Amino acid sequence: MRVASRYWTLVRIDATGTRKYQEIPAAQKFFTQVFDDLEPVDNVVDGDIQRELLRWYKEASSKDAERCLLCFISWLLEQECVKLKENFGKNHNFSLSDLLPYVLDDNGKVSQPGSSECFSRQILQSFDSKQSSLTTWTIRKFKQHQPLNKFLLECGVYRISDWAILNDTKLPYLTKLLQDFLQNANCGKF
Repeated sequence: MRVASRYWTLVRIDATGTRKYQEIPAAQKFFTQVFDDLEPVDNVVDGDIQRELLRWYKEASSKDAERCLLCFISWLLEQECVKLKENFGKNHNFSLSDLLPYVLDDNGKVSQPGSSECFSRQILQSFDSKQSSLTTWTIRKFKQHQPLNKFLLECGVYRISDWAILNDTKLPYLTKLLQDFLQNANCGKF
């Protein structure tokens, strides 16, 4: 898939749970109109594209800009699921098709006020461009997604950050662990 097409191609699953790539013509038309001066568009940095789309989304309440951003988020979510499957799927007995329904719940339609929000829209609405990049924020929200983490835990995968482990480790144990590490490092065991 071309880099620019990530902004108008939605990664979703159908009723049978099969992964589909759905081009959104309105998003493609909008994207090519807004970025028609970029030659070639595939060489442009995602951050620059996202800043412009976010400006349209926030200032003009553009549904087309929102759809472009949601397509990009769906692509990121798919890639994170692929990484999880590659790292843990075989040993913990789950497939990509087991993971995707937890995060790819966008049907590609414009949301109605009061309707339940899909995960990618929750990510976009909670995103603050002053705090991080859209890619970083999406990955962070993916890692914190409770339904997915519950499924992974049932499969024997407990995802926790190194910082969380460090924060939960008591000082005496950490001191002993570091002493053992340094002693073994001096003996040439590492």
